[in-house]
Amino acid sequence: MTIGIVDDTQRTAARVVGAAYVCALVPAVFAEFYVRGQLVVSGNTAQTALNIVAHERLFRLGIAGNLAVFAINIALITALYVVLKPINRSLALVALAWGLIETAILVVASARF
Repeated sequence: MTIGIVDDTQRTAARVVGAAYVCALVPAVFAEFYVRGQLVVSGNTAQTALNIVAHERLFRLGIAGNLAVFAINIALITALYVVLKPINRSLALVALAWGLIETAILVVASARF
C-alpha cells in the first residue's frame, strides 16, 4: 500500500480513534474531576477514608469510570497504530509501545487513588 491511498481499514480505524476520544471523555471527566473532588480531601487522609466509606457507590463508580477509560485507551492506541502503520511502521510501533506503557502506568497510579 502506498502512502497516498487510504484503504477501508484505515478509514475504519480513524473512525474508531475519533469515537474512542469522544467516548473516553465522559468517564474520564467524571472519575477524575467529580468523584475525586467529592471524595479526596487534600492533606487529610483520614477524612478521605471516611468519605470513601460514606460514599462507597460513588467510589466504585469512579473506579469503573477509570477502568472504562483504560479499556477505551487501549482500543484508541491500537487504532492509531493501524492508521499510522502505512506511513512509518517503526514509529507507529514506538507510539504503540509508549501508549501501552502510559496506560499501564496510569492503571498503577490510579490504584493508589
